[in-house]
Amino acid sequence: MQMSCPHESLLNQYGPPNIKWCEESLCAIVQQPANTWSNLAFVAVGFWILFQARSAWSRVMGYSVVLLGLLSLYYHASNVYITQLGDFLGMFLYLGLLLIWNLRRLGMIAGQTQSILAYFLTVYANIGMLILFPLVLGLPIQLIIFVNTLIVFAMEAFLVRRTAQVFGARIYRDYIVAVVLLGAAAVCSRLDLMGVWCDPTNHWLQGHATWHLLNAASMIFVFRFYSRSGVDRPT
Repeated sequence: MQMSCPHESLLNQYGPPNIKWCEESLCAIVQQPANTWSNLAFVAVGFWILFQARSAWSRVMGYSVVLLGLLSLYYHASNVYITQLGDFLGMFLYLGLLLIWNLRRLGMIAGQTQSILAYFLTVYANIGMLILFPLVLGLPIQLIIFVNTLIVFAMEAFLVRRTAQVFGARIYRDYIVAVVLLGAAAVCSRLDLMGVWCDPTNHWLQGHATWHLLNAASMIFVFRFYSRSGVDRPT
């Protein structure tokens, strides 16, 4: 009698992810070891943020980064579509927080109640996009993250002059480092996807695993930037 793989029932029920990374999937509890262990970097950074946090909102960031890491870890360990959606939920929680912080800095929302409501509406709207993009628009769900990131950058473009006047231009050093790390991460992930950086049997380090590591590192500098721009006031 042939034994099934640990996640085969989930795969049969929900199907594979909508994207295929280079690392081969093993018939094991952890199907993609490199793409799985690298998510521990998010967990570590999330706990570091919690240790540094001085406000409820920055603690939310710490918890969201920890949860992002755990959800992405389970996605790559199981490698099925339903857990891939969980991975996206983690990213929505993180990016949604940056969007709300920028709205607060722009003066478009004020107070805890408005901020909490706007945060959950943003997350729920993004969850809705997981249905709208593939089923209605015929677009890959990865574009949802791309659009959210562009909005965060566009909002920051409106805030640059005001922020630099109040806190000095040096405050953007951390932001620039974060952007450089994100750019490098995107290149590594793209090389993985294109098969340029690809050894399917390497279960220690892959291009997409490096994406995880560099993204986690960027979150340190993102947190430092937002903390210094006033969103981490003690509460």
